[in-house]
Amino acid sequence: MGHYGPLETKPSVLPIRLQIFCGALIITSLMCAGFVVAFPGGTSTIPGVICLTTFVLLTFWIAVGFCMAMSGLMPLMTATRHARDVSNLKPTACPTEPSSRVALLVPIYNESPAAVMAGIQATVESIIRTGAGHRYDIFILSDTTNPEVWLEEEVAWVELRRMLGVAEPAIHYRHRTENRGRKSGNIGEFLERWGSLYKYFVILDADSTMAGRTLETLVSHMESDPRLGILQAPPVPEGSSSLWARIQQFSARVYGPLFNYGLVAWAGNDGNYWGHNAIIRTSAFIKHCGLSALPGSEPLGGEVLSHDFVEAALMRRAGFKVQLAADLEGSFEQCPTTIEDHARRDQRWCQGNLQHLRIAVAPNWHPVSRWHLLSGAMSYMASPIWMLFLFVGLVCALVNDGDGNLVAALSVFVAAMMLLLLPKFLAVAVLVSHDSSAYGGRLNLIASAVLETYLAMLVAPIMMLYHSQFVLLTLIGKKVRWHAQWRGDNGISWKQSMRSHGVQMLVGLVATFAMMHWWPGLFFWAIPLLVGLVIAVALGKCMASPRVGNWLVSSGLLLTPEITSPPRLLRRRDALEKRYANFLVEARSGKSLFAEFLTQPSLYRLHEGLLNANANSVTKFDNANQKLAVRKVRLARKMIRKGGVESIPLSLRRDILGDSTALRKLHAEYWSRA
Repeated sequence: MGHYGPLETKPSVLPIRLQIFCGALIITSLMCAGFVVAFPGGTSTIPGVICLTTFVLLTFWIAVGFCMAMSGLMPLMTATRHARDVSNLKPTACPTEPSSRVALLVPIYNESPAAVMAGIQATVESIIRTGAGHRYDIFILSDTTNPEVWLEEEVAWVELRRMLGVAEPAIHYRHRTENRGRKSGNIGEFLERWGSLYKYFVILDADSTMAGRTLETLVSHMESDPRLGILQAPPVPEGSSSLWARIQQFSARVYGPLFNYGLVAWAGNDGNYWGHNAIIRTSAFIKHCGLSALPGSEPLGGEVLSHDFVEAALMRRAGFKVQLAADLEGSFEQCPTTIEDHARRDQRWCQGNLQHLRIAVAPNWHPVSRWHLLSGAMSYMASPIWMLFLFVGLVCALVNDGDGNLVAALSVFVAAMMLLLLPKFLAVAVLVSHDSSAYGGRLNLIASAVLETYLAMLVAPIMMLYHSQFVLLTLIGKKVRWHAQWRGDNGISWKQSMRSHGVQMLVGLVATFAMMHWWPGLFFWAIPLLVGLVIAVALGKCMASPRVGNWLVSSGLLLTPEITSPPRLLRRRDALEKRYANFLVEARSGKSLFAEFLTQPSLYRLHEGLLNANANSVTKFDNANQKLAVRKVRLARKMIRKGGVESIPLSLRRDILGDSTALRKLHAEYWSRA
């Protein structure tokens, strides 16, 4: 799908929405009728009512997703057929005002500076090739807390500007010593100070890369519709080599378009926003999308963590359109490389999405925005609901000696599998019927889809336990800590896998023993659920392995267009990342960068200048700050005497780097003694 023409005017989505919800109600009713017949002991008892209630809730949620995917089938087929003729078209030009300037915001938090700068440089070079470099300014907004990474960012930023050697786009760097509001606070602080200078802004995550023509197309769409508030470009996962990453890349590329087109057909102008790789109308965002803290304490109160859904709802409530450009390519992101990393990211999202349960009941939301908020929460609440359903159902089966209608049970099971698997089958069929060469050909594409489906079934119970744990921890008041996402691609050891998945394996073994001993008649039904748990440790180790992922790719499986024919943008980024990594190794000269910045006047002046420019460091010369700076310097001096500069702990390094007075005193004292 390479269509870069203007977005088509969306017809009324009300008939489609009615079809989706009516279809979901019919499917749910039919499956519930079969469930009532199949359930052992009947559904008139309290356990039966619990199982029937949870079954209705889960079935309706899955059925809505199924019907939504079906609504995207015809648009997907049309777009896929059309892409064969327009894949080489340039972006459609739209008259733009001279004031239509765009800020590219890259908020980062303890990320790899080499990877961040490589992605930015590849994006900037792509922008320059479009001839629109004058329209953009790039802002690297750092909330990094690790002092070594902080200093790496500064020297890498200087190298980035030197390598580009252009005045436009301008590339700025800002570091906050206080991480108020996390990512949304970082962006909000930028908009408060400099947002009025830009008509639009685009948020790119640390792992995002976007083609220049994609950015220009987004700007063109915004210019053509003054009521368009947010336009989301669907990011394509790429880059990592582990088996887990390969599965995500394949599923997003093959199945993702069907669901994206279904979302467009259903949501229309009432779409959602995913927090990055989207263009936003600055004035509307500043006026209408400010976030206040929720009443009460964390985790369900306090700062709004999953701010993107809420900002989209606020934009829609203000009367602006929120759309998804389902047919727009050239937008990329990287994905977690292990099951544990994926789960760790999900834990942050889980807490934020559970906050949406409180937000969704507030008045004046658009009904579709309210559905987005509730659906996000349901994506995590579904796991403990499934566990409750399975546990109560097994107890009822034990009490009633497995009494139930086997034919009805099989019918319900087959229907549930159809809801889950038919959209995948149709997405594969669309590619098979058109052009599957980028996926290794028809046979390899089908084999890859079968492999992905089987592996997804093995991982599903593991993720169910993870999500159930996260929901429980959130509800009992345990808030999540803000960690940087690990994007390494080196695999994990057996010890690490045991630490990550040992409990899940133990749960699987105990459940298997219990089923075989007390419920042998139901063991067959539980095999799909138990296998993944029993082999959880081995599965986690295998999923994290880049060797397995690369072997499957070399065998023609799990291929994507980014693997078979990587675009110039990604090839350039990968080459630049290696170059920046080597540059940072040389910059350290075998020592920590803190020691380099303390001893080299040029690096010291760089950091001091950035501190003063950012105006968020301790620069006051009152007595209290002077005394605080002196205490920091005395403590650092003791450390240096004992073990040199390298012995200063990271926490003290960070305090000194954020205090220009203390840094100046320590630097001057070092040189006076030298």
